[in-house]
Amino acid sequence: MPTRRSMAIARRRFENRSEGQRLRKLLRYESALWATGVLRVAGVDEAGMSPLAGPVAAAAVVFTPGSRIPGVDDSKKLDACSRDRLAVEIKNTAAAWCIGFAEVEEIDAINIYWAGQLAMRRALEGLCITPDHVLLDARRLKTLDLPQHPIIKGDSRSMTIAAASILAKVHRDGLMA
Repeated sequence: MPTRRSMAIARRRFENRSEGQRLRKLLRYESALWATGVLRVAGVDEAGMSPLAGPVAAAAVVFTPGSRIPGVDDSKKLDACSRDRLAVEIKNTAAAWCIGFAEVEEIDAINIYWAGQLAMRRALEGLCITPDHVLLDARRLKTLDLPQHPIIKGDSRSMTIAAASILAKVHRDGLMA
């Protein structure tokens, strides 16, 4: 007859195995690029495109091959406490990260779509290393001279995009607070 302790251990093992499988799936785009020798893969995402207040924030994140951060997911699926905790871990684990903004005046001048593009470009340009390839959430950066791959629902399908989603949301939320 299993004890409560052995059942708790079995449940923890199952949860760890499940998280490992989820992370492997979340890293499929990065792993495919890493396997071909493309090592500096940047994920980019933005926050603040829907509200009618404040700037648009975008983040770019580059991880070293094989990096894994349990719990990373689309920022919209996480509560504020989890996002804050993960943002610290992302910054500590990433080979490079940067936040870029497009201010309210820029949004008014060029419209929200182009302001999002501007914020993403600023985040990429602010990285301390130049990426070899860029993964983006559902769109292309029109004038970017790097290979790029837009992924529909990328913030829930790519770890680097999900990490960028978290950093952008945490920084923008902090600024708005």
